[in-house]
Amino acid sequence: MLIAASFGKIIPTRILEAFPQYQRLNVHGSIVPILRGPAPVQWAIMEGMNETGASVIELAPVKQGVDTGPCFAIEPVVRLPLQS
Repeated sequence: MLIAASFGKIIPTRILEAFPQYQRLNVHGSIVPILRGPAPVQWAIMEGMNETGASVIELAPVKQGVDTGPCFAIEPVVRLPLQS
């Protein structure tokens, strides 16, 4: 099984194909597809989002797009605004 989290690089197709389908997972720091790609937590903060979360998705070959594999789980997390 291949599990990636905050990897920051595109995993080559030849490596992905060494693992069976549904056994190459990515733990992504947003609710996919709202914030795909690198730095989802930073983008959620910059966009002033009140809610984000984490997703577990299948790593798909880059020709299918970044963070576009089937989604197995989504866990929303609410971030309250800072009190001044």
